[in-house]
Amino acid sequence: MHIFMIFSLLTLTAVTIFVASRLNEPEAQPVKIRSKDQEK
Repeated sequence: MHIFMIFSLLTLTAVTIFVASRLNEPEAQPVKIRSKDQEK
């Protein structure tokens, strides 16, 4: 049982890190939008 709990915690942490990396990618887009606004 303890091994299953540890395995589930590791999977949850891996998923959260994966989602965080996915969410960090779109954050670079607003910078491009800001640069476009400056060009106007």
